[in-house]
Amino acid sequence: MKLSDFGHYLAAKKSVDDRALNPTVFQQMIEQLQKKENNVVLEIGAGIGTMLVRWLERIPDLRVDYTLMDVSVENIESAYWWISDYARQNAYLVQQEDDLLILSKSGCHVRVCFLIGDVYDLDTIEDHSLDGVVANAFFDLVNPDTVLPEIYRKVVANGWLYASINFDGETIFIPELAEDQFILELYHRSMDERMVNNANSAGRFSGRKLYTAFQHSGAKICAMGASDWVVFPQQNQYALDEAYFLHFILQFFAQSVLPVGDLSQETLMNWLSTRHEQIKCGELTFITHQLDYLVEINRKLESK
Repeated sequence: MKLSDFGHYLAAKKSVDDRALNPTVFQQMIEQLQKKENNVVLEIGAGIGTMLVRWLERIPDLRVDYTLMDVSVENIESAYWWISDYARQNAYLVQQEDDLLILSKSGCHVRVCFLIGDVYDLDTIEDHSLDGVVANAFFDLVNPDTVLPEIYRKVVANGWLYASINFDGETIFIPELAEDQFILELYHRSMDERMVNNANSAGRFSGRKLYTAFQHSGAKICAMGASDWVVFPQQNQYALDEAYFLHFILQFFAQSVLPVGDLSQETLMNWLSTRHEQIKCGELTFITHQLDYLVEINRKLESK
C-alpha cells in the first residue's frame, strides 16, 4: 500500500520523534504500563500508528489492548497496513479479525483496534474504561481546557495520560536568513489563530499551556521533560527519510504564512526556495522546542 503524502510525512517523522521523545517521561510511561498485566489504551490523533510501532520496538513484554483513533479515514487505513507490515517483518504472529489485529511474539500480546473518530466525540468509548491515553504532537491542534475533561471521563481512577511532542514556541533554522524572524512570527501566529470547535487551539505555546491546564484540573504531573526536534545533516546527508520530513515542514509554512506588510509573495517564495535548496544540498539544520508529559488522572477530575 502506498502512503499518502501526509502519511509519508508521518512515517518520515518517526525517526525524528524517536530521538526527540524525552527518555525519562517515556520510561515512566512504561512503568505505568507494567503496573497491570494488561492495559487498555486509546491513542488520539494516532496517524499511521508510529507510536504503537515504537512501543513494539522498545517494550518486548508489551501486553495491551490498543485503540488507534484518528479523524482521517486514510490515516486509519494506512495504520492497519503499516502496523501489520511491521509486525510480519519482525516475526510477530499476525491474526486479522474484522477491523482489528492481534500481534503475538514471545511474551508480547497486542490487540489493535482501529477507530475513525474525533476527540470531541468520544461517545463510542465507554466511561472509565481506559487505563491510559496517548496523544503525540496533538495538543497544539485542540483546546486543552475543552478536551481534557472528555479524556479524564474515559479513564479509570488513577489512570494516566501520556502527552508527547507538545510544541512550545521556538522554531530555529540554521543558517539564518534575514527574513526568518518575520516569517517565523507569522507562522507561529497562524497557530495562535487556529480555531477548533469555536475555541482557540493551544497554539504556539501548547507545551506550557498544558502545564497550566494540568495544574488547574488537579491532575498529577508525574514526569515532564523537553522533547526537541533536532534534524541536521552529516556529510551533507540526512538520516533515513528526514529530508522528506524537512521538505514537508516547509509545506506547512507555505500553507500557513500569507504575505503581509513588508513580506511580499515574492520574498516568501524566495525564502521557501532557498530553504528547499539547502535541504537538497544537505545544508539546513532544523530545531523546535517541545515538551512531554506523563500525568495521573484522579477520578474526581471528571466533574471539574
